[in-house]
Amino acid sequence: AYRQRALEHHPDKNPSRTAEATEAFKLVAEAYAVLRDSRLRAEYDRGRDGGGWSPTANSFNLRGAMDLFKDVFGEEFAAGLARVAEEVGPKVHAAAAPFTSALSTAVDRCSKAEMVRDAMAAGLGSVCADAEQEVHAKSSSQERCEVHLEECRRRLGEHRVAQRTTESALRARLDQAEHTAWLWTAAVVALFALLPPACWCLLDLVGLALVSALALSAWVVFFGMLYVWQAAAQERRALACAERRGRAEGGQLKAQALEAERSLRAARDELGEARGA
Repeated sequence: AYRQRALEHHPDKNPSRTAEATEAFKLVAEAYAVLRDSRLRAEYDRGRDGGGWSPTANSFNLRGAMDLFKDVFGEEFAAGLARVAEEVGPKVHAAAAPFTSALSTAVDRCSKAEMVRDAMAAGLGSVCADAEQEVHAKSSSQERCEVHLEECRRRLGEHRVAQRTTESALRARLDQAEHTAWLWTAAVVALFALLPPACWCLLDLVGLALVSALALSAWVVFFGMLYVWQAAAQERRALACAERRGRAEGGQLKAQALEAERSLRAARDELGEARGA
């Protein structure tokens, strides 16, 4: 049975699938070696009961192949094959020695040849040029990020100054409007306070004219007071709107500055990696 399997899977018998036949032939040889050795057969039996033995644990070597050939083809065939191998081996080695020496010499000469050195120098120069170009590109990117960051910081500073100026002006206008409104309110209170005493002067035409003038002035001042208070309310709303707009624009400028800082850090890291490479 083993002879039949060995002949069936011998590589010479299967030229169309040499690799598969070689692997199968090795497996047959390993199986035969296990069956011939009582110790290996015992280990195999224990492995079938749950152990860790596997056929691939025993490598297929020349001795195993010779034993297989002896058992399959006979000792005479195996001995003849060994004699042929002993006779041909030194000749093959002797024939290969000049070729090996020539190949080694050629490799050594090629490595020392000016053309090879020039090619290697050109290759290394190209690599260095590419690396320098990458470093230059990363350095330029870092410079652009630094300029952009400085621009964002400048715009943020200008915005803060302009916002403080605008808010100061609006607060001054609001204070002035409220001061004027309080003056008008005081005038209205004073005029309406003078009306009751003036009513005692209705005994003649002069008193009547005075009371009428005071009443008219009181109403005019009253409506003026309402207008001034309305203007003060508008100034207050304008100040609140300016504060909200300033906070929103300041937040956007801060976000742009933070993004510019992150871009600058990333550019510095990339430049460091390029220089390290």
